[in-house]
Amino acid sequence: MENKVTSDANTANQQRVPRVVAFVCEGEFQEHLAARLNQEFQLVGVVIQQGQIATSQNLLQRVRRYLHPLQLAQYLIARLTLPYFAAKARRRFEQNFAPLLKFDNSTKTIRVDNINNPSVEQFIKDLAPEIVCVNGTQLIREPLLSSINSLPMGALNLHTGLSPYSRGGNCNLFMLLANKPELIGATIHRLDSGVDSGGIVTTLRPSFASDDPYELLEARVFVEGIEALVDAVKLVAKGGVRVTSQWEEGELFLVRTGYRYSPYLKVRANHMVWRGVLRDYLLNKDKRDEQIVTIPLQSKASND
Repeated sequence: MENKVTSDANTANQQRVPRVVAFVCEGEFQEHLAARLNQEFQLVGVVIQQGQIATSQNLLQRVRRYLHPLQLAQYLIARLTLPYFAAKARRRFEQNFAPLLKFDNSTKTIRVDNINNPSVEQFIKDLAPEIVCVNGTQLIREPLLSSINSLPMGALNLHTGLSPYSRGGNCNLFMLLANKPELIGATIHRLDSGVDSGGIVTTLRPSFASDDPYELLEARVFVEGIEALVDAVKLVAKGGVRVTSQWEEGELFLVRTGYRYSPYLKVRANHMVWRGVLRDYLLNKDKRDEQIVTIPLQSKASND
C-alpha cells in the first residue's frame, strides 16, 4: 500500500504544471513564446521590456551619422532592399511552419523600460512563480538575478546564438557574416551574472536550405528555440535537467567588443547567401561540423 501511495505521489509530481513568468522584449517571436508558455503551463505573469532599440547617442549624434555619404547610402539600401528579403522569408516560413501564435494578454502583464526595475522583483514576489523564462531582455542584474534563481525551478534563458561559441546580441547574424553558418543556432541556459555564460541545458542548430534568406534563418532559430525552451521547462518540472558548464569563452558580440548592429548588415548577409555561403557550407557540412559540440536535453538523473 505504501509503495502505491509513493508511486501515485511521484506520478502527480511529474504531471504538475508549473507556474511560469516570462521576461521578454517586444516582438512577434516573443509574443509567440508567451503564447506557447501559456498553452503548456500556468503562465501567471509576463514582463515586457520596452524600447530595446537602445543607443548611447543623442538625437543630434544619430542624425549626424547619416550625413556621412557611405552611412547614408547603406541606410537607403537597407530601407529599399530588406522588405524584399523579409517578404521572401515570410512566404517560405508560411509554407513550412504553423502561424506564430498571438498572445491574448489575459495574463497579468507589466511593461518596463529596464528589466532590472525594482517593480519587476516585486512582481515576482507577488506572483510566486516556480520558474522564469527569459528572451530578449537586457542583462539581468542583482538583486533580481538572485530572486529568480532562488525560485523552486530557477530561471532559463533562450539565447539566439550557439553557446559557448557566441554570446551577446545578433550572434547568428555576425556568425553568418564571418562565414561560419555552422555556428548558427540557439541555446537554453541557466542565468548567471555574465552575458549568456550560464550553464547550458541544451543547444540546437536548425536545418536550412542553401538559398534561405537570413530572415528565415532567424525565424527558424526562434521557433525551434522556443520549442526547446518549452521542452526544457517540462523536464525541469519532472525533476531537473542536466546542466553543462561552458567550456570556452567564444565570441562576445557587443558594442564594447567592436560589434555594432545596423540594418545594412542584414543586406550583406543576404548577399552572402546569394553568393553561396550556405551552399558551400552544406556541400562540406560533415567536415565543417566536426569541431562543433552541441548539448542534448537530458534529465538531471543523467549526471548520476
